[in-house]
Amino acid sequence: QPRKRPVFHPDVVARLEQFFAKRRYINAEQQYELAKEINMTEEQIKSWLHNKRTAMKRKL
Repeated sequence: QPRKRPVFHPDVVARLEQFFAKRRYINAEQQYELAKEINMTEEQIKSWLHNKRTAMKRKL
């Protein structure tokens, strides 16, 4: 069975969108701090930003 896709709280998504608007890429230190701040894993943040960049490219 496939894993269920996590649904993030709107506040978390808003914070990720806010970060993405300023910077499309994240370094390890920022990733660690953001993960602590919004209670996500660093891997989830990395994947979210990657998916967001990919979606933006597809829109163009």
